[in-house]
Amino acid sequence: MAGCRSRALFIQHKFILRNGDSRKVLYPHFTTATDTANVQVVFQAVMEMVISANLGQVTLL
Repeated sequence: MAGCRSRALFIQHKFILRNGDSRKVLYPHFTTATDTANVQVVFQAVMEMVISANLGQVTLL
């Protein structure tokens, strides 16, 4: 199981390195795709962050 965690962290690190703009915030989440409840929670959190960021850009928040 430790090997899975280290591989996941490696992939996460590669995504973070690809973020060329430090103003773009990344929120990495590890989840099991078969756990639909967990996927739904992550999806909802991402939607809220995207909506909040977009509203902030047009000064509605």
